[in-house]
Amino acid sequence: MDEKSKAIDIIRSDIADKQEQIKFIEELDVTRPVIEEQWTYICRTPLRTSDILVDILKAIFPNSEKIELHEEVVEFCLHGFECYISTVGIHGIGIDMLWYKYIRQYGEFADKMDQECKRIIEYLNIKEPTVYDRVDYVYPFKPGRMKVFYYTNAEKDKLWHDNKEEIINRTDPERLQRIISVKMIRFEEEKNKQAEDEQVQQHKITILRDKIIPYLRRFTETIYYCKGQSIEEIFM
Repeated sequence: MDEKSKAIDIIRSDIADKQEQIKFIEELDVTRPVIEEQWTYICRTPLRTSDILVDILKAIFPNSEKIELHEEVVEFCLHGFECYISTVGIHGIGIDMLWYKYIRQYGEFADKMDQECKRIIEYLNIKEPTVYDRVDYVYPFKPGRMKVFYYTNAEKDKLWHDNKEEIINRTDPERLQRIISVKMIRFEEEKNKQAEDEQVQQHKITILRDKIIPYLRRFTETIYYCKGQSIEEIFM
């Protein structure tokens, strides 16, 4: 086949494709839902940048709200969740999961608080702390070293001599008791806040799993987090 014939075949193919698009658009009923393949086909026509996509999406997902046409996606809301459907040939629907966060386990925070309080409690349990006990509490080991090195008694004597006022202040029993009390209050606040956050997040996860994903999967099997991860990966 010569070059002219090849060029004519390409043009005829383009014409046939355009005629097919014309026929499809003429018969398109924007009040009726389309399947994913049809949506992708529509987005290959000039309708990709038209507000007709908003009407079509409303037909696909009657429960959707706040539908907005953007450059490469149509954004919409379902039960408060922001969702995205591509207009540039990417299959599936994305869900904005920026609200989702890993909630630290209560036990981890408790362990951390215990470590912070442990030294205070151990010191307060000393009935008559010596100078060395006081120095040990304020300066438990030498700073800036890869390995742990402890102070000798001679070094502790010097630390006491050079920092006596600070050491006395930092080892004052009443001050340490106040620190313990404040830490306990913060511990309870953190525990309660974490429980509230977990309850709110779990409620959203339940809605997502029981309502949003089954509803979207009537249109597509591909549901992804807005960064391309699958929803299943987010909840693993």
